[in-house]
Amino acid sequence: MSAEDRKSETPVDRFQRRADEFGGHVRNYLYLINAGGIAASIALASALISQNASATWLLFPILLFFLSVVVTGCNLFWGKRKSLRLQDKAKFDAKILKEAELKYQRWYYRHETWDRVAFSLFIVGSVCFFILYFYNSCWRDQSTKSSHEHAIEKSLERISVSLERQEENSRTDQLESHFDHLREKVSDLEVSRATIDSQLDGLTEKLSDLEARQQSRASPNKPE
Repeated sequence: MSAEDRKSETPVDRFQRRADEFGGHVRNYLYLINAGGIAASIALASALISQNASATWLLFPILLFFLSVVVTGCNLFWGKRKSLRLQDKAKFDAKILKEAELKYQRWYYRHETWDRVAFSLFIVGSVCFFILYFYNSCWRDQSTKSSHEHAIEKSLERISVSLERQEENSRTDQLESHFDHLREKVSDLEVSRATIDSQLDGLTEKLSDLEARQQSRASPNKPE
């Protein structure tokens, strides 16, 4: 707008122009922040998927950001349609135009209402994003810690089982060595018993020879 047009415009026109400019900036701002939220959520989801972690909890924040973008877009389309309708009404009668303007001044026809709805959706989506992110981070840390503890417990159980097996094997080896020693002693006793038996047999033979000699000596000395 040129300087002459700005000088010729009334205060109402000036404030209307500034409101329209701020409205355009607000809608651009809403588009940018919601697109950034969607991009950040998708990037985090891809990082979680690459780490074999669940990323389904990101669907709710992404849905809220998407709804905010949709509301902002619908608000723009509605603003264009409302302007065209008011233009058509202005062609016919000023009274009809005034009635139409009063109708569009209701809260559910205002652009500001739906801009606030879109911004509220972004805030809720951002809050849900951070809450779910920290909750899932804590849950992942706890699950990782519990999995590590479970792995440590399993390794300790395996070590205890291996130690018990080693103790059983050592006891079995000791028992086998004792049994072998006892068998050797039994075999030695059997050998010694056989030796004693052979010596006893020799002694009995000698005793029988002595008795036979004594009898043979005593037989010639008997009276006739």
